[in-house]
Amino acid sequence: MNAWLGLARLCLMLLVGLSSVACAQARPAPVASRYASDVAVDWFDLSLDLVRETHGFSPPVASRSLGYLGVGLYETVQPGMPGYRSLAGQLNGLARLPQAESMAGYHWPTAANTALASLTRKFFANATPENLARVDALEASYAARYKAEVDGAVYWRSEEWGRSMAD
Repeated sequence: MNAWLGLARLCLMLLVGLSSVACAQARPAPVASRYASDVAVDWFDLSLDLVRETHGFSPPVASRSLGYLGVGLYETVQPGMPGYRSLAGQLNGLARLPQAESMAGYHWPTAANTALASLTRKFFANATPENLARVDALEASYAARYKAEVDGAVYWRSEEWGRSMAD
């Protein structure tokens, strides 16, 4: 259990470290920091459960998967964080990424939910049917909430953005 807690702490430190990379590239409001972190926290909590319950997730595999989830989350919401820059060109193998429309509105929690759902399905493809159903349920829960709260065009643009970043 201590190894898993250490892995969780490492993942959180990675996210904090990634969020401290700054530059002078500003994006229009709304900024990602205006939203709560519940989407990220819930997805990483589920991912830690999946690491423990999915066959083949040794500590190196688990840490790599959680690291990729963290980078995917960061890159998905980075356009909504004025002063932060992409990790493209800074991480080995991460050369080019899609670019958000600079004047388009995005709902960052929707984008994060979609990206993390897609990435989780890719990294935990051999999870049990019950755990894959948990992935579907978490995504659907946030999607239903946000569809009711967010303008339709902004919701669909955000969902597409999250999907493109995960791909």
